[in-house]
Amino acid sequence: MKLTNILSCLSLSALIALPVAHANATSTPSSADAGRVEKNLQQDLPDFKRSAPIDVKGNAPFEAPAGSQKITFILKDVVLEDASVYPTSEIKYLYDKKIGTKISLADVYSIAANLTAKYRADGYILTQVVVPPQTIGDGTVRLRVVEGRLNDIRVDGTGALGSNADIINQYVAQLKSKGVLKNANLEKTLLLINDLPGVTARSVLSPSKSVVGASDLTILVERKKIDGSVQVDNFGSRYLGMWEVLGGFNLNSIFGQNERITAQMAYAPSNQGVEPELLYGSLSAALPVGAYGTTLEANIGKSYTNPGAGLENFDVLGKSYSNGIKVNQPFIRTRELNLSSSLGLDRRSTETKSNIDTFKNDDITSLRLGGHVDYVDTLFSAAITNANIELSRGLSILGASKKGDSDLSRIAGNPEYTKITADISRLERLTNDFSLMVATKGQLSSSALLSAEEFGIGGANAIGRGYDPSELVGEDGVAGSVELRWASPYKVSWLDNYSVYGFYDIGKVWNDDATTSSQKEQSLASTGLGMRANINSATRAGFMVALPLTREVAAEGNDDPRFYFNLSRDF
Repeated sequence: MKLTNILSCLSLSALIALPVAHANATSTPSSADAGRVEKNLQQDLPDFKRSAPIDVKGNAPFEAPAGSQKITFILKDVVLEDASVYPTSEIKYLYDKKIGTKISLADVYSIAANLTAKYRADGYILTQVVVPPQTIGDGTVRLRVVEGRLNDIRVDGTGALGSNADIINQYVAQLKSKGVLKNANLEKTLLLINDLPGVTARSVLSPSKSVVGASDLTILVERKKIDGSVQVDNFGSRYLGMWEVLGGFNLNSIFGQNERITAQMAYAPSNQGVEPELLYGSLSAALPVGAYGTTLEANIGKSYTNPGAGLENFDVLGKSYSNGIKVNQPFIRTRELNLSSSLGLDRRSTETKSNIDTFKNDDITSLRLGGHVDYVDTLFSAAITNANIELSRGLSILGASKKGDSDLSRIAGNPEYTKITADISRLERLTNDFSLMVATKGQLSSSALLSAEEFGIGGANAIGRGYDPSELVGEDGVAGSVELRWASPYKVSWLDNYSVYGFYDIGKVWNDDATTSSQKEQSLASTGLGMRANINSATRAGFMVALPLTREVAAEGNDDPRFYFNLSRDF
């Protein structure tokens, strides 16, 4: 009995000595917290994928006839016929200086070409200014503005059959109602169609056979019914398995409503066998509604954790359930600029128990308002910028925990919290071969948070790549990363393309309710080198060496270099 008591005391001491985010939290380390599994699996570093180019070409300006330079006269005035987009006063500057001077017929065609260029530069890609047959007796020139309008719009292809075509036709009706065709309106329509699940759409413009000066538009729509990916990596931790298998697939419009049904999973076996230390699964659905690109989403998810690396001795088990609904609305949709917002309501329930710790249970209901913008610019050189902001508020509905409940993951945690999170990243081209990525993110909260809502840093696919996922967490935090990339420095015949990179990450978290000064403010930094490669259009691989700089990795008890590998395949 005495020996048993001694062993129990030693076991309790060992568990208490394990790294925790702060003193008044559950005894489970933050990197093994079931409530943080979903966040840890999400990609935190920015993705700079761009929409496919949409190339629409208008007719070339008419050339002046041979000998037109020899026909001269004094220009008295220019009359624009059929012009509705601009008043004459707004574009007169393009030819005003020639009025009252001697010009040639070739100059008249030049004026028409300059006016056409003005329309095209402002996005009226089909509009053309022509010189109609006329007799210039008194020096007054007539120019006719052929404003490019759409007469007939046709949607074809296997991806637009039956009810699948309904939402596409709503997008198309919006395009036709705009009147004179602008590139931005056509581009938005095609991008919204391409945003539909599994869809690839392209357009073909042709002269209308029934309306002079108008064009017919054919949109060819193809759809991939199923797509997905699978990945193997060692981005985990000693607590929840170093090696992970992740996979997911989309079912695209199997019910004919342009809906997307997505299933995702993650599995991380024990370092000693195949028993799972982490299991995660989710199911979500997205449905487009209306003519303006609105989508409705619903999701459910569940994670299960059975941490190892010493925690198995205490039967530490974690479960997390989540579900939510969200509406997304794009306001601007172009290749150069995108602006959108989202409004969602979600609920998460996290349970943690062990054989020497009290049962912990967080039930959080959250209302979230978010915004996103990404844009292309040439301020210094060609660059892409992504930015996100989200305001979250905990609500006392749907069975949410109450502040002061004895079983909360943090004693001071407030289920009716308010917080704001933001991130911004920029990828800048330095030369044809080199680019620089800079990213930062942060969170500010009005009160102490429960574990699932805390700000976390650390992880191979996050900021803090030399550390485990959620190595440090807190209600407030800030983190940043700088990454220099070198694209395909040497030709490798068996790779489509690749890049090597070097990075430096840094981050800091604050916990005002921590009981020790060292836990009120905690920081980390790491650096390293890596390579990302596209083996072919569907297969990717990566390798990275990351070095912790300012503190030991808690689960490892050292600051040794960390070696990461990942291999993924799309289908």
